[in-house]
Amino acid sequence: MIVIPDTSFFVCFIDDLADFVPENDRYQYLNVISTVYQITVTPEVRKETSWNRVPEIIQTQCYYAENILSPPTIDPIIEQLRLLLGKGEIDVISYSNMYKKEKNNDFKFVLDDGMARKLVSENLPILVTNMVGTVGLLKICALEKIYDKVSIINILENIKVSKFRIQDDMVCKIIIEIKESGG
Repeated sequence: MIVIPDTSFFVCFIDDLADFVPENDRYQYLNVISTVYQITVTPEVRKETSWNRVPEIIQTQCYYAENILSPPTIDPIIEQLRLLLGKGEIDVISYSNMYKKEKNNDFKFVLDDGMARKLVSENLPILVTNMVGTVGLLKICALEKIYDKVSIINILENIKVSKFRIQDDMVCKIIIEIKESGG
């Protein structure tokens, strides 16, 4: 599965969890996720993330969106959103929209900002089933047994108390869903 993450996904592991999870463990999560999924990083996300801070092993496992997808075409809906959202979010939405049009439905894009998610839902409903947040992607990792449930729940508990901007009830909901899932 292709995963097109926003900047917040990388910032969560590089910065937000720094006071709660040892660096090696944080990078191990990124390493495993980028090994299992085809992490496709857009140009603006690389700029916003300060890509050189991402460990080289993870960088080499990621794909550059512009190398595997056609450049996003001008889309009037996305152009309207450009006025309201950050460059990284627009890049992720644009490439996701192009991927959906060109390829198939076997991808997720990570978008954490509530406003951005709402605007995608209202203006590009065709993308809603492909949209997840960072914690939603971690839930997928647990359900697909990429990581065991206990490890994912532990990282989610750390996300809940970290600087990562997410409502506690959202994290608690995901934790409950993971605990109640079979397997």
